Amino acid sequence: MPITAEVLDPQGERVARKRLAPYYAEFFHYADNFSIPEAGEYRLKATVGPPDLRRHGEEQEAPALAEGAETEFENVRLEPEEGS
Repeated sequence: MPITAEVLDPQGERVARKRLAPYYAEFFHYADNFSIPEAGEYRLKATVGPPDLRRHGEEQEAPALAEGAETEFENVRLEPEEGS
């Protein structure tokens, strides 16, 4: 599925935006690394698009996850990595 993550500053300005890549380690997940300008409270926004896959089923049935979704996480404390 296409998943995009954004980091927004307290004023709502976008600091970073990336399309996340699928990974498999101990479990399946999506991830990427972000750089932020300074330590502080940020808002994280995740947008999940519908999967690009074929499916079988009755024509009148809507496919699962057909619309995608969006969510936000407020007041997330982030700090730049030392040496960055």
